[in-house]
Amino acid sequence: MKNFTKTKKATSSVMRWLMCAVVMIINVSKVNAQAVNTYTFTTGTGMTATTLTTPISLIATGVDDQGSAVTAIPWTFTYGGVGYTQFSASSNGLMALGATPVTNQWSNSIAGIATFPAIMPFWDDLITNSVNGVGVQYQVFGSTPNRTLVINWSCQDYSSSANVRFQCTLFETTNVITFAYYVGGGGGTSDIGLATSTSVYESVTTSTNTISTSVANDNVVLPATSGRFYTFTPPPPTITSLGTTNGCGGASLTINGTGFLGVTAANVKINGLAVTSITSNSGTVMVVVTGSTATSGPVTVTNNGVTATGPTYTINATPVITVQPSAPAPICGGSGTVTVSVTATGATTYQWQKGGVNLSNVAPYSGVTTSTLTVTNPSNTENGASLTCVIGNGTACTATTTAVTLTVANLPALPSPVTATASSICVGQSSNLNATSAGNNINWWNASSGGTLLTTVASAANYAVTPGGTTTYYAESTTGAS
Repeated sequence: MKNFTKTKKATSSVMRWLMCAVVMIINVSKVNAQAVNTYTFTTGTGMTATTLTTPISLIATGVDDQGSAVTAIPWTFTYGGVGYTQFSASSNGLMALGATPVTNQWSNSIAGIATFPAIMPFWDDLITNSVNGVGVQYQVFGSTPNRTLVINWSCQDYSSSANVRFQCTLFETTNVITFAYYVGGGGGTSDIGLATSTSVYESVTTSTNTISTSVANDNVVLPATSGRFYTFTPPPPTITSLGTTNGCGGASLTINGTGFLGVTAANVKINGLAVTSITSNSGTVMVVVTGSTATSGPVTVTNNGVTATGPTYTINATPVITVQPSAPAPICGGSGTVTVSVTATGATTYQWQKGGVNLSNVAPYSGVTTSTLTVTNPSNTENGASLTCVIGNGTACTATTTAVTLTVANLPALPSPVTATASSICVGQSSNLNATSAGNNINWWNASSGGTLLTTVASAANYAVTPGGTTTYYAESTTGAS
């Protein structure tokens, strides 16, 4: 945090340009990240600066207190448990992730950051120059799943006029973040670290090369040793137990452990097959839905490029429906019989249902616990009944058929007496027969029962006949149901 009033300096003769070269490599495989104050911190020396061979400009040289435009990351970078596809950088060595542009604040303080989440390779009052680059630039390196995004700052420290170079690297798949420092000194009122809020952060003290998650150090200097680096690694997942050791395919499974925050269904597997979905995830307790075709095997969770292997989960056998039931033919109310059948393998029990409620062997239904349901002389109230069958194998695992609909038609009105025009004809002549049953069809037969169906016409439509002798014709009204 600055303890002086900032006044603009008119010429470069009153200050030395501070070169801050920040190379930032961003890995964006979407994985399970944790809160940034749980990241593992390591430090060392001897890191070589990354050279930007085809840099893209974010901020030009000679610029003070300016933020870049929001720029696309060509993958999803997970930071603090949230995935981001955009970033922005300020001339003052501060970065933001997401659609909100980075603040152009020159007075640094974790408690006063205007834009979260923040990445602070070296947040100080800086002015861009061209000593070790041209302003603020970036470049994407590599290919999936090991791409990196490199950002380079070339600046002068406003208060000390010192030149500095440092780099920040974030790695794909692992979501590791590394800061590295190369040129000069400077700072003294600066911030280095990570933060997603004023209370969730890791703040670096460069004099001891340590971090604090409870006390923000807003007054650090640039590390004095060229090649000094700080690495922040999200914690890997662990699986401590399962809510149950067996279940049916398609059932819910509770996984207990750590490092689950932000994980996707593609990263949770049973015997190598990804689960269908995640219904809840607290970071330490995750509830998933297993795939309907899952097989028994170990449970794994992959996070930050690390896979945790848990206990074996046994998938209990489920009956397999090989032939779904077909809708029965329409039937007239109070007469006739239809059947509905299902074929399945691995089945030992059957239970037919109407509207999701178990049926019993009460008229008009029979065979309700067999593979074939029989419906005999149903009343018109059964019209539209939705029929399914729940198939079991003696365990809790069941399979349910698709629903079929029972169609029960009202009996049609009796046809009117048959008329013939003419009723008496000679052999070889024709006559039009006619019968009426409003809203129905007329079947013409040559016998009162059995016999041959001669034709079907609409109600009141003529049926022309040319009998070879005296012939009796019979009219039957029908709705189309048998």
